[in-house]
Amino acid sequence: MGAERIGTQGTYVNDSYRNLTLAENLGYRFSDRSQVRLTLRTIGSWVGVPNKVGFGLLDPDAFRTGANTIGGLRYEQNTENFSHRIQLGLTRFRDYFQDNQGEGPFNIGAVVEGTTGARGTEGVRLVRLLSAGELSSSNFVIPNGARVVRRTVFISASAPSKTITERRSAGYQGNWSYSSHNSIVFGYDFEQERGVTDIAPPLRNNHGLFANHQHSVGTRLFFTESVRLEDNSVFHKKATPRFAASYLLTSTTRLKASTGAGISEPSFLQNFAHDPNFIGNRNLRPERSQSVEAGIEQRFFGSHFVTDATLFANRFRDLIVFVSLPAPQPGTWVNLEASRAEGIEWSTRLELSWLRLRGQYTFLDTRVTSAASPASASTGTGQELPRRPRHSGAADVTAVLRHGFVTLNTTFVGERQDSDGVGFGIVRNPGYQRTDLGGSYSLRPWLDVFIRVQNVFNRRYEEVLGYTALPRNALAGMTFRWRHR
Repeated sequence: MGAERIGTQGTYVNDSYRNLTLAENLGYRFSDRSQVRLTLRTIGSWVGVPNKVGFGLLDPDAFRTGANTIGGLRYEQNTENFSHRIQLGLTRFRDYFQDNQGEGPFNIGAVVEGTTGARGTEGVRLVRLLSAGELSSSNFVIPNGARVVRRTVFISASAPSKTITERRSAGYQGNWSYSSHNSIVFGYDFEQERGVTDIAPPLRNNHGLFANHQHSVGTRLFFTESVRLEDNSVFHKKATPRFAASYLLTSTTRLKASTGAGISEPSFLQNFAHDPNFIGNRNLRPERSQSVEAGIEQRFFGSHFVTDATLFANRFRDLIVFVSLPAPQPGTWVNLEASRAEGIEWSTRLELSWLRLRGQYTFLDTRVTSAASPASASTGTGQELPRRPRHSGAADVTAVLRHGFVTLNTTFVGERQDSDGVGFGIVRNPGYQRTDLGGSYSLRPWLDVFIRVQNVFNRRYEEVLGYTALPRNALAGMTFRWRHR
């Protein structure tokens, strides 16, 4: 049983957020080999929607509320070589949006540089926003190679919008270990999604069959073959096979490789949303991918220090991205015709009795290779994929104490492609670095206190253009544990 309450006034007008979560986890063990478990969770939230404050737009009255319920029932049974489980699930999401009053006009301006339609880092970027006084007096300096862009933007009022989505699911999974290094996992799942909106009640059904075979040849060579078959009422039948292999070159060195196909279906929101700020696209196709990767894992000092490097190459078709449109048009999701992503992932970790260090880095080279709107400055042919940074990574250090821990985490995200959505023509979002500090301490076996400080150095950045992230902020609380035997 658990409860969590979070509340903040935010940084700007109409930037507050409240959340109350209640959870219950009940289980009954019939024997050492079988049990049943029921999980329930309810989440209620309220959040202000101040709009793109990073570009000087402010909506003081728009807000969104959510009331979500998630439940599941699972039965598990295990024998020496075989185990299986049956599970049922039900989720219900209720979303309500209200913005009764229009805002504007907002006379905004910015100094920008870069070339419209250029690829990558040569695209248009923000130098700085202009204040209202600068716009009215024209008393500002324009750097060499830069230019001024002015826009008048209105935020339109909209009728209240309510969306209710339900998802029912059922599934079976069996696991058969027919020898010490050989096993088969197989199963079936069914999912039905139903929406109750102000416009129409959409329905989407999905049947899935899957199988996964893991086996070894000798003591060093391991193979995995898997396949999943989907039958969806929107995008019909799809198959996704995958093959992987690994080889123990030595007791501390492992070579690995894999290839396969995959799909990622549009979310129910992406298909059927009806909101003043974004609308669904019922013609979306599932994202399709072909991937190949190869890498090496090396262990040192009895596996206390592990490093891993992987080269990968992916080809995507029908990639789904959100596209912001100039106000008052709502944004929507579209399929990019084709794209590619190639790069390398590297990670390392060191684990001692009292200290844990982890680091990771990704170099990612992406391109839109064929687009529905080839000349688009943000998603046209030859552009980078939106919001996929070329360089990204993270590092963290955790000190394990007798009754708790302290963690310092640093994340960096490089410059990436984006779209401002207000008509400035900005398509490059600067990179940023954020450092977080947190820890937990156990006062009693049943009581912990914790604190998290995010954005310790108070960096200003935007994960999405126009939406300024929180400055330095702190979260503190207590965790109670109760268990009945």
